[in-house]
Amino acid sequence: MTQQNDNLGDDLEEEGGNKGRLVKILAMAGVMLLIAGISVGGTLFLTGFFADEPVVTENGEPGQQQARPPTRALYLQLNPDFVVTYDVGSRQRFLRVELAVRARDQASLDALTQHMPLVRDEIITTLSEQTFGNIQRREGKEELVETLAEVMNRIITQRSEGQGVEAVLYNNFVLQ
Repeated sequence: MTQQNDNLGDDLEEEGGNKGRLVKILAMAGVMLLIAGISVGGTLFLTGFFADEPVVTENGEPGQQQARPPTRALYLQLNPDFVVTYDVGSRQRFLRVELAVRARDQASLDALTQHMPLVRDEIITTLSEQTFGNIQRREGKEELVETLAEVMNRIITQRSEGQGVEAVLYNNFVLQ
């Protein structure tokens, strides 16, 4: 009987020891999760994740945030395509480009439509002033659309109350 009592006591000690280890492991896991949560929260706080962005007025002073509905993009296709010739050495080269413009207000697109003969003349003049080698390069094409946007915005600001063109987009660009 003594041997049975000894075995019973050993079983109880092992069961109590396992419970103690389990409690320690759970406590350590809880502490680790708490530290990770504090770390993530502190990082987000220090990077300004929880801070409201300050609103700056036109004169550069902080102001109150105004709720403005987002304006959707409006597009105008400039038809027909523009065709310009270039003399490159003894050869004659061609540029055929199809353009569209993006604006955020209808007044700008209405001004472009109303003054389309002037707009087309300015675009053709600008395209003709380009060098063939420059518009073959990606950077040259990007500079060209920026220049065309400036040309159109100048027309819009001189002749209407529109905000101007946001971007000039290539729908087709062919060099031959």
